[in-house]
Amino acid sequence: MLKLVATTSTWLNHGTREMPMWRPAHPHEYIIARFDKEPTFQQIGEAINNFIHYIEGPLDDSTFEILSGHELYFEEQLTHAEGFQLEMGGAIDFPAKDISKVELPEFIKQLINEK
Repeated sequence: MLKLVATTSTWLNHGTREMPMWRPAHPHEYIIARFDKEPTFQQIGEAINNFIHYIEGPLDDSTFEILSGHELYFEEQLTHAEGFQLEMGGAIDFPAKDISKVELPEFIKQLINEK
């Protein structure tokens, strides 16, 4: 079993609305899909499109999160960030958030299929 993990970058505005000064901070990892066998590029793209609205967008007035990449891992394998946390800190304080079981509302599925 394989898991598809999407990585995001969070950007914080340290300036003002009139003169923004965006700086990266707080990346996140999300498990967005699972596969029984190696997925095709099309299957990976569909999985990302199904969950992009959960992982991209404004978090508040001065914080924005965007997709920065994705990776496939074996189900039992730690993600890159989880392994780093365990090696450097002795614990996984911020595990990848599993959103693979989130059901999309029907109207969103229709919007995705219309593109």
